Amino acid sequence: MAGGFQFGNVPNVNAGGQTFDEKGALDANGNFSIDGGISAGGSISSSGSISGGGSLSVGTGATVAGRPAFFARASVTFDGTNGSILKGNNVSSITLYGTGDYGVNLSVAQADANYTIAGIAQRAATNNGIFLSAPFGSSNSHSSSVVRVVTVNNSAVLENAKYVHVAIFA
Repeated sequence: MAGGFQFGNVPNVNAGGQTFDEKGALDANGNFSIDGGISAGGSISSSGSISGGGSLSVGTGATVAGRPAFFARASVTFDGTNGSILKGNNVSSITLYGTGDYGVNLSVAQADANYTIAGIAQRAATNNGIFLSAPFGSSNSHSSSVVRVVTVNNSAVLENAKYVHVAIFA
């Protein structure tokens, strides 16, 4: 490989008490690729790369500690009264459609709308519960780029939550 560094099938290299038995390559552009996995008190197993931007691309079938790895495609914590994002990953903005009705706008769209939504909401006014749900009806369904969620109180009435936490898994 011109202009790069490569190692392969390096058996039982001991570094700081950890044993590594893997192969990989660093190309001329600074991309490091792994064929197999890294084992250091657990494992990350994939055919992926770490780029200069600090991202990790993990292929289908990746495992962590021998179990399938599933990573959130997007996550956000926002103020349910005004839609301001407090912390988010892959979320560009929040749309307020009405009381307790929100659209989580994704920075990078998903392949389709068949993903899992997980979340929780905190009520602003009292200690009584408030529930996070996906809205009902075809006009309120989510898409590959917008996740629709609603918050309802114990009486099943839409209500703004103080904080809303949403994660998307695909």
